[in-house]
Amino acid sequence: MRSNRTYLLLAMALTLSIGACTKKSDDTEKSKTMGPAMVSPLPVSQDLPAEVMGLLVIKTPAATFAQMEKLSGLVGPVPPGALNGLVFQGLLQLGFKDTSVVDLQEPAGLLLANPKNFPMPVLLALSVSSKEKLLAAMQPAWQLKDPTDGVHQLSQPTRNLSVYLKFSGKTVFAAMDAKLLEIGMPVLAKSLSAGNANLQASLRVDHLRRVYQAELTAMPQMLKQQAKRGMNQGVIKPGQKKIIDWVLDLSIDKMFAFVEQTQEVNISANINADVAQFQMGLRPEQDSFFAKFLAAQKHQPLKLAALMPSDHFLVMGVNVQWDLVKQDFLDLTDEMMKILLDDSNESEMKATIKEFIPLLKEFYAILGDEIAVAENISDQGIELIEAFAITDEKRAREIFTKMFEKSLALLEKVGDVIGMKFGPGGMKEIGQHRGISILSFSFSPEMPSLDPAQAKMFKFMYGEQMKMYLAFFDKQAVLTMGKNGEQLIKDAIDRARGKGQPFTVGQAYAGAAGPLAKDTGGFLFMSISQMMQLGITMGAAVTGKDNSPTLPKSESGLFWGFRSTPEQVVTTLRMPAAHLREIGQGVKAITALNQ
Repeated sequence: MRSNRTYLLLAMALTLSIGACTKKSDDTEKSKTMGPAMVSPLPVSQDLPAEVMGLLVIKTPAATFAQMEKLSGLVGPVPPGALNGLVFQGLLQLGFKDTSVVDLQEPAGLLLANPKNFPMPVLLALSVSSKEKLLAAMQPAWQLKDPTDGVHQLSQPTRNLSVYLKFSGKTVFAAMDAKLLEIGMPVLAKSLSAGNANLQASLRVDHLRRVYQAELTAMPQMLKQQAKRGMNQGVIKPGQKKIIDWVLDLSIDKMFAFVEQTQEVNISANINADVAQFQMGLRPEQDSFFAKFLAAQKHQPLKLAALMPSDHFLVMGVNVQWDLVKQDFLDLTDEMMKILLDDSNESEMKATIKEFIPLLKEFYAILGDEIAVAENISDQGIELIEAFAITDEKRAREIFTKMFEKSLALLEKVGDVIGMKFGPGGMKEIGQHRGISILSFSFSPEMPSLDPAQAKMFKFMYGEQMKMYLAFFDKQAVLTMGKNGEQLIKDAIDRARGKGQPFTVGQAYAGAAGPLAKDTGGFLFMSISQMMQLGITMGAAVTGKDNSPTLPKSESGLFWGFRSTPEQVVTTLRMPAAHLREIGQGVKAITALNQ
């Protein structure tokens, strides 16, 4: 039976996010920190009542909405005042005869309570011009009763509705349950005056788990069944079905394991004319494996990202102390290989896999704490660069050489599953660059069962042969892939030796990351406009059209930064106006192309 551990994949970008394990730690480690506190602090963790599930506060709704509309308008048309209009439209539907009594220039908030105990589990806080004007604006749609202990009850007998209001200065708190008003008002009032971000939100995952424990217990199996039914409606091979089922089971199990180990989610957002910045912090349950993993992290400046090119549309770098999960990766690989081969009668293949797993274990043993990756697609096809820290260069070269030899045998079996076959391959040393030896690995894919368009796309991406290049130096390994992979690895070596422009000082990275560019524990950079250009280039390669537009070179991008302390892991998404404008240019170009 598969272990219920989750693998904390703190290459923490996109799908490389923190995982979780259900294993509880039985010891603690000295607290270490990945970097200093980030800008725009997250909400401070509160000891919320058990009935409170979450909070949302917007400091100045009108101004925040207006800035959101301006930034969104850089990508595509957004009517000014659209978001404010939705609020006032909602007030009119509630029966307000005068919506001007609501002041969206002052804080507004929302509290979510236990949905099982409150049919309408929402407490709302709004700023109003005065108590008297608000009550007058709600009549005659609502009938007003005399207040009791400062609580005003309004009702609509024909709809069997009641709402309870209580005022604190010019702030009105409204709920459809008097008990919820009593429980939630002190909590929400405190949050309205706390923090300095445009938007703040908190969700108590532990409270939700307690309320929905029965549903959470049954949900994984239900989701697996639904997902597999959906996948089985397509035409898939038996070998593919096994892999798909395994991936679905693994993903759903680990997602719920992560939920089990997360205590709280905190969110903040700051938005102005130049940038929209969002932060999310995850706090682990005490003594969970998630907590132990965060406690093991430490701050080490990123170095390998400087080896990456400055013109790739995607670059990521992360420094993570991952010894706690190396065995999990090994177990995962072992299990995946068994699934690929469990219907094989080839004793030679089974012997190969038994030899491959120990090599992988040795590789994990010498793998260091930092990884960097860059990817691009140009008229030369795919360009991929990976760099990772190692502790023993000589042993790493030996292990990689042996792993490649074993991989060639395994590829034949894998190829049957994915609809491809792999012809003869080879490995050789192609020379040196700046005194560093470069290894070349290549193999020839055959695609007899692929759709012709897919085969053409594959050859555009990789060429007639798939080639990889590998070098070991300075306690690091660098791997490149693509038609121009040899030049890519030479350029990376040049940057490592101080020649050429490092990615980390490039204009696009600096524009995307802003003040977060320095001293980050991990990051993911992505240029959406350049990704659009890649789609245009790939489409032209397959269709043969040569009238495709060329977008301006990106001078910014989207930036995800990652940091952790023993108390929480924080991810920040930064969306500069400059890049939103570049995306808008790409949207216009693609729209014109398709007309």
